[in-house]
Amino acid sequence: MSSLKLLLVALAIVMSLCMTSLAWADDLQGTGNELRQYCNQQNYAAKNERWGLCIMEVYALNRGYDWSIYALASIAEHHMVTQEQVSKITRICMPSNVTREQRALIVSKYLQNNPATLNDADVDLVITAERAAWPCSRSAH
Repeated sequence: MSSLKLLLVALAIVMSLCMTSLAWADDLQGTGNELRQYCNQQNYAAKNERWGLCIMEVYALNRGYDWSIYALASIAEHHMVTQEQVSKITRICMPSNVTREQRALIVSKYLQNNPATLNDADVDLVITAERAAWPCSRSAH
């Protein structure tokens, strides 16, 4: 299959997945209010099951966002992109040694300090919190 045909097939698959996702988005997309049920200081202090759910939720939301960036950028660039290229797109330059729990703590703190945003989409809040915590320097662009 030629590279143009392969690109068109990949683009068609991505577009169909996006359209399917959009059709279900209202039912599936959580908000900051829902995320805060798990990601709060009380659950962190207790190290309870809800805190574990926060860690998993933040990680899953972030990975889904990263993979969508990888897929779209790879199609646009006609090759797999690097983590450095994804960081330029997302404007998040997280150190490689950051743990999942540290990411959850950053999100928890952001939700606590920004109650006016709790009706926003959970994925937007996770990305915004991480972008605020680990911004890329101008030299990284």
